[in-house]
Amino acid sequence: MNPCDGLVLDIGRIDSLSIELSSRAYAVGILSRFLERLPGRLGSVHGNLREGQSEGALIAILSVATSAAMTGALQLEAQSREVERQIRAGDLAAARVAAGGLDTNAADFAQQARELFGSEATEAQRSAPEQILQAA
Repeated sequence: MNPCDGLVLDIGRIDSLSIELSSRAYAVGILSRFLERLPGRLGSVHGNLREGQSEGALIAILSVATSAAMTGALQLEAQSREVERQIRAGDLAAARVAAGGLDTNAADFAQQARELFGSEATEAQRSAPEQILQAA
């Protein structure tokens, strides 16, 4: 059994990021920006895999995996790492199969993040400096 099965969002990662940035608002702003950009990033993963573009798919999935790790999206991170492994192994068919779960993982993460950080995320996005948000 996967250690993150059932756990979608690790709030401890947002807490750690808050400490690193010395600001909870900045950390939640990064989370909010990641959620905004996630559909486009996933579209890039799927599109590159469909087109057989392993380099583009790898760049896109690494972006998703890194931001997922930073924001505590445990299942999304684990699924992204599996897609990454398949791409690196040169098995794009297996990568496409593994990528099939990304959208569900992303939707579950987004729902839980919005439930936990809804109004806080909206306010954080308005107040966080753009250079901090670009990291997401």
